[in-house]
Amino acid sequence: MKRLFFFNLFANILVFSLAFSGCGTATSLYRDVRNRSQDDLKKIILVLPVLNQAGFSLEAVQKAETQFKDVLEKEGNVTVLRGSLPASLAGSKGLSGIEMGVDPLVIKEAESMGADILVSTIFHPLETRTRKVGIWPAMWTRRELVISISLSAIDVTNKTILLSNVANKTLKMREPLEEFILFEEGHERESTGNEVENPLSYVDEKALEKALSRMVKAQASITTDRLKDKPWTGRILSVDNDSVMINGGQDAGVLPGHVFDVFGEGETIRTASGNTYRVIGEKIGQIKVISSGDRDALAVPLEGSGFKAGQYVRLKSGQ
Repeated sequence: MKRLFFFNLFANILVFSLAFSGCGTATSLYRDVRNRSQDDLKKIILVLPVLNQAGFSLEAVQKAETQFKDVLEKEGNVTVLRGSLPASLAGSKGLSGIEMGVDPLVIKEAESMGADILVSTIFHPLETRTRKVGIWPAMWTRRELVISISLSAIDVTNKTILLSNVANKTLKMREPLEEFILFEEGHERESTGNEVENPLSYVDEKALEKALSRMVKAQASITTDRLKDKPWTGRILSVDNDSVMINGGQDAGVLPGHVFDVFGEGETIRTASGNTYRVIGEKIGQIKVISSGDRDALAVPLEGSGFKAGQYVRLKSGQ
């Protein structure tokens, strides 16, 4: 009886605390759940081969690509497709992920494969640096290798940047550039150059493999987390009398009976880099799917009019 009394007392205190001091947290949690995408449609992701500017081995790159794909499929409701780099980009050395993502050739390939999201990853050129370690007057310089990975996720539907992220990792290099340097107060010696011919040969292979694995998996998790907040968005492919064809089928989970809201094309936005894209406009009606194929679906209007190719569709909330 005494144990039951204290248990009930503790439970009441906990409820009281959550109701008053923790109401902000509860609201935050509700907002997070509410803002999550409510549809269960699969997003089709086209993952381009890694642009390997770092000089990693083919085996290391292939392993990273496999790990990235595995995390995407495990953590997100997605279907992953493998793409190829256009010849104009395959040998590029000065290309950023964003520039690669919005390249017309890449977008065209993604659209032809029925992709909703285009993901590109770059292993940037390796950098080495030196820094002073120890406590004065017993100090020395140590070489470090900086690994940098950037990722860009592009919304193929309206060609906007969904995610752009850069991750860095620093690894200790063997054989310090200068053995052991003593500094006299007020007369510190400058370290010599920090460039080496093959920096990967000075790094522990297991440490490098572990670092790459963690970075790639983290980038994949960031991508899936971002996609969970984004509702599936498709487009009308064609309109013929009272039938409407949309670019999502069984591959995305579109089934007969699904109702989609239709949105017009909004204004055209021009970015600082000169690229243009259209934003989603106002809702103009609804359509209902009557049959679905592998990569497209046939629907009929439920309300509204003026449907035409290029307009956006999203699954009606609550289905």
